[in-house]
This record gives sequence, C-alpha cells and structure tokens, in this order.
Amino acid sequence: MTISFDKGYGHDVNIAFFKIEQKETFVEINASFSFTLRNALQKFSPSLKNATTKQAYNDAFFKYVKVNLILLDDNEQKMELESFKELFDAEHSGQDNIRIIFNGSNLARIKNTLIFNVSPKQTNYHTVVSKNKEDQIFTTNINNTSFYLETRFVNNYSYFIYVPITILLLLMILFFLTNLNKFQKKQQ
Repeated sequence: MTISFDKGYGHDVNIAFFKIEQKETFVEINASFSFTLRNALQKFSPSLKNATTKQAYNDAFFKYVKVNLILLDDNEQKMELESFKELFDAEHSGQDNIRIIFNGSNLARIKNTLIFNVSPKQTNYHTVVSKNKEDQIFTTNINNTSFYLETRFVNNYSYFIYVPITILLLLMILFFLTNLNKFQKKQQ
C-alpha cells in the first residue's frame, strides 16, 4: 500500500475532516487531509526528507497517527491502532483520503492533534456517525484537543438486555397497582 503524499493543492490547508463510525468490534475513521499531511510527517520524522520509498512515509504515518489520534473507550482504555488504507477520490485530487481502523468498542473520547505540528490554526472537524441517533459534530484545535461523545455508543446486543428488563419492571408495577386496588376495595 502506498499513500500519495505528493498530490496537488486541495481544500483549505488548515482543515481536516474525520468521519467516525463505531462498528461491532472496531472503530472506522475516514479522514481527509490537505497536502499539508506530507509536511506534518516530515516535521514528525525529519528523516523523511531523505526518504526514497513510499514505505518510509507509510511507516511514519502509522507512528504519527498512533501518537496524535487517541481513541479511548468508556473505561478510559486506549484503543489500538490496527491499520490504515488510502482511499482514492478522483474528485478531490488535492487531498489524501485515508481509512484508519482502531480495535475496540464503546468509543467514549477522542483526542486528535493531527496536523497541529504544522499550523497553530489547524482545525479538525469530526462527524461521529450513529445508527440510533443523529450524527454528532465536534472540532479539535490547538486550544481544545479532545472531546467526549455526548452519548456513548451502545452495543446493539445491549438492547436484548434493556428491553426485557424494562418490560419486566412495567409488568411488576402494573401487577402491584392492580393488587393495590383489590386490597383497597377489601378494606372498604
């Protein structure tokens, strides 16, 4: 796999976009970076200025993401960066589109300082996609590098627990109320 870190100019250089979706056992992030990604990697790993292979950039990108994009679950445990893959987008040749995969579930917090080493004006826009609720929008910048999700992702299997418990509680309340009426009638 190779990342073309030498594409032409694209969208605003101080903006990156992240679409984040919790899957069953992993988190998928589709990221769009301007051409400044190459500069960020070279600042992070100065030896890249003399690099002659795409693999050197791929290795540096993996390390860069591991340091600058931190995902935490609801127990504040760090999720493990598993992989990344370049996505080709013919319409946006001035940017790098990359899918990043983290192992883990129950995403609760994200810290994102990607590209901050290039510009203090960098802003990262995050769209957190949820199957059960509206998408959530967050930004990170030099003054605010992380955010907590407003409602944490709920594993689909948890509904199999919550729904029966709720029904059982409602039935118990209904039973209590009907017996209370019978008891009150006997008292009169």
